[in-house]
Amino acid sequence: MNEFVARKGLISLQSASFEEALWVSGSIYSPAEAFLTSSWAENSVTASVAGAVKTDYNKLQATFATSSQSITSTNTWQELIFTTNSNTSSYWVHPENTGQFTCSNSGIYDVDVSVRIQKTTGGNQSAGVHILKNGAEITGSYSAITYTSNNVASDIHVRVIEHIESGSSLKVEIAGTATTIQTTAFPIIGGFSSFSYSSNILIMKT
Repeated sequence: MNEFVARKGLISLQSASFEEALWVSGSIYSPAEAFLTSSWAENSVTASVAGAVKTDYNKLQATFATSSQSITSTNTWQELIFTTNSNTSSYWVHPENTGQFTCSNSGIYDVDVSVRIQKTTGGNQSAGVHILKNGAEITGSYSAITYTSNNVASDIHVRVIEHIESGSSLKVEIAGTATTIQTTAFPIIGGFSSFSYSSNILIMKT
């Protein structure tokens, strides 16, 4: 049995939205001005984290996607593509419009991923996200949601602390029970401008 199918039984119904605490607790790590401007940090419950980020940008690899990505084959893991590097670190290599991140500096990293997903038609369907290191799932990096309404997006958020050796690769994969499931862009307001993204990954050396 496909691993994603087997794990569907563990999925609990969730309806997390951007405004809820789960996302807000991670929002300071959002790309571009969301974590680069003091106005965002001053109004955030995680302002101390923002201050740490601002002191050494090189520790942070921040990358996001602005376009939607659909499930192409049901119950099969597929690579999530990230289009834009909003903050680059010399510790990581990520060619834009790809899904692979290659580490160039061994250490302990905080890896934080958020993906907004919706289904467009049909009955209840499930979607999952996990993070791979060198092709194997990182323990604790799997999360999934069952979607009951059409065109109502919810966030899947995963975060791990992991020791990563130089030369190791990371990537994020998504899977779904129907091809009507897709990532979807949503607006974020930070600093002096607003922008939209469908997924983002932040890799911070601790």
